Amino acid sequence: MAVRKKWSRRIVVDGVLYLWRFPRRMTHSQEDGWPGVMVTVQRADCLTSSLLLAFPQRFHLNGPVVQTPPRPVMPSDVAAGIRAALAAGWGADQSGKQFVWRVVEQLE
Repeated sequence: MAVRKKWSRRIVVDGVLYLWRFPRRMTHSQEDGWPGVMVTVQRADCLTSSLLLAFPQRFHLNGPVVQTPPRPVMPSDVAAGIRAALAAGWGADQSGKQFVWRVVEQLE
């Protein structure tokens, strides 16, 4: 799945330009009730492999908030997710299936 340039945001992580955006439709995980925010990421210079970052934060469209209030996904969260996915083996410049990475919230 390619990340379209329309409605996407640019982010530079370690000197590499990536495009990221929130999917326009709910993903299968969200339809199955996984409460979280999904972000798709792809390198801007080679549109091959994409990354799906799954954040544990809830937001208002994912049902009622039980214990924690909603928290937005910040560009710094996306950058940290990209770095973690690259360390886990996502080949951003290689073709292949979409890489799914669940971002774990850091305890403060």
